[in-house]
Amino acid sequence: MKRSWLGRYSWEMIQQTNELLCNHSNVEFETMGERTLLARDHWEQNHLQEISLMEATKLCQQCHRFAPFKNFNGNTFVTIIRNAISTLPLEEADAAIVRSCLGHMVAGVASQEEEAQLERIEREVEARQQAALLKENPLTEKNKFSFIPGLQLFKRK
Repeated sequence: MKRSWLGRYSWEMIQQTNELLCNHSNVEFETMGERTLLARDHWEQNHLQEISLMEATKLCQQCHRFAPFKNFNGNTFVTIIRNAISTLPLEEADAAIVRSCLGHMVAGVASQEEEAQLERIEREVEARQQAALLKENPLTEKNKFSFIPGLQLFKRK
């Protein structure tokens, strides 16, 4: 599922998120000089691209590891990736699993089981989206295609 997962999150929005987290906890908001510049440059070079959810999560993890802020680096980037998936059509239980897995992945502590759960849910969402697309655009006799599961391709009959 490639899309611009992080496109709406400018670096200014990242900083505002961190500042809000700091204010909420009554701690000082402060950027960390060179580390902030490295994280900002990396973010700005990559966040607008159409990428997979896993790639978007890795980008958040990489920026978290730059430690661009004095406090709440992990929480900042976990908040961003969790907000990015808020529009996915997920059941409540699956949404909770996805939010938890993504948070653990950004923090760098996800288990293999969590990553497998996330991949399973992502495949299910893709299948539902394909089914909805086919329902919206029914196939005609003139232009018949059949879906080949797992390949994400359409083959002419």
